[in-house]
Amino acid sequence: TAYEIAQRLVGSEMCIRDRVQKKQLLPTSHPLYATRENNTLLMVNHRSLADFFIHDCITNYQASYLSRMMVALLFPGTWFCTYLDNSVWYFVRGGRGENLDDFFAWMDNNFNTKRTQRRSLIVYPEGHRNTTSDPLPLKRGMIKYSYTRKYPVQLVLAFGLEDAIKEKQFLLNTNGSTIKYWFSEPFFPEKYPTLDAYYNEISTKFSQYFYNVLALSNPKKKIPSLQNQTQHLSLIHI
Repeated sequence: TAYEIAQRLVGSEMCIRDRVQKKQLLPTSHPLYATRENNTLLMVNHRSLADFFIHDCITNYQASYLSRMMVALLFPGTWFCTYLDNSVWYFVRGGRGENLDDFFAWMDNNFNTKRTQRRSLIVYPEGHRNTTSDPLPLKRGMIKYSYTRKYPVQLVLAFGLEDAIKEKQFLLNTNGSTIKYWFSEPFFPEKYPTLDAYYNEISTKFSQYFYNVLALSNPKKKIPSLQNQTQHLSLIHI
């Protein structure tokens, strides 16, 4: 659509072109499985505010975003633009406890509404930004949603985004930075007998791939948390 062309020109593509020296798909990456029609959950590590622009670009504009309402309050212009095609689904964090039925029903409505043009979805399973050299434990909510709806999951690991925006100084990095990223194999929930088995598989692989991709992204940098990781160079197709 004309709106989407404009969104690319003034949004993610401009961010990549003007603020990032290059984006690099790392060796041994699987193909991007998600499309606009196949309802895949892309579970991505969350490093920076730049994620909300650059992840759109590296996933080839195939997915909407699941985002906290706080982002809409900080960037009302972005909220208005994304409202037109429902490319960001804003939610209020917390207060749901263990009962996610209403939240899942809200998710279903977003997947099924005619306004949604991208039916794959980017989510951040660690729960909040993490700029350390270790992954955080994954939240169960979106993995449970994937399991109950039989929507596949693909993991996306990306590093370098924390250099694109200097959040503490509220500055864009005008010197540029390199975004290095990697796609996992897709995980199909119908292949797992229980939710726990599905969660454990995705959680284990997320942690393993986090270290793998971090090592490939920083081959000359000594990262203390990698010293005990015996599999951090074992990226292979599965």
